[in-house]
Amino acid sequence: MTDKLIIDPKGKYEPKEGFHIDPSQMGWLKKIEKSSFDMVIIKNTESSQITQKHLTNIRKILKPNCICEVYVSQIISVLQDLDAKEIESNAKLAKFASVESSIFEKFVNENGRDVKYSTIRLTLVTSD
Repeated sequence: MTDKLIIDPKGKYEPKEGFHIDPSQMGWLKKIEKSSFDMVIIKNTESSQITQKHLTNIRKILKPNCICEVYVSQIISVLQDLDAKEIESNAKLAKFASVESSIFEKFVNENGRDVKYSTIRLTLVTSD
């Protein structure tokens, strides 16, 4: 089994990049052997799908002292600080040892006009 898990509904990944699943398949994570992955990356997934139950399963399949990175990117008028706080709270309830978040903004050209996007990046670290 590969050492990186990528959860992304939009991406098409080569096997060498990591094991890829759609967010709708996160329920299957409880079936994966414990301490199987060195890293988990969650992208293009609605914050409402990143639940405590899924984060608990992710923590269990990560090796000790490893990272889960979560990227939530939405149009700036849609994304709220509450989204970050909800994921942070779920990560703490899932017993991640460390939870850090940062927010950055970028412009994306959509149909000839620049749209301002905000991205929340959360870094979750497992304990020993």
